[in-house]
Amino acid sequence: MRKSDRQPVGGEIPDRVAVDQKAIRVNGEQYWLYAAVDPETNRIPHSRLFPTYTVPIARAFLTELAEKHDIEDALFLVDDSDDLIGGLRRENYSYRVEQHGFRNTVERVFREV
Repeated sequence: MRKSDRQPVGGEIPDRVAVDQKAIRVNGEQYWLYAAVDPETNRIPHSRLFPTYTVPIARAFLTELAEKHDIEDALFLVDDSDDLIGGLRRENYSYRVEQHGFRNTVERVFREV
């Protein structure tokens, strides 16, 4: 059952969601861009800049994603980043470590950025 405060933009979250973070420079300052990407459509349901990357920051990113979308049943595709894996574990989300395949979608999005 969908919670009334969740308002997906442009459709539901898919069964699989690729998530990653990448260091980027903005006005000479380094930030970490976290993004969730639908690997089938390349749609970005959520992204956010943070000053660093840690497990608590990954959890904050996942919490924000969950506030916007129903992600309880999603399978998250991640690389071997400790912060995202730690955040997914602590929030009890299903995940699979995947270096290639569907997870490459998020890498393509980061190259565009």
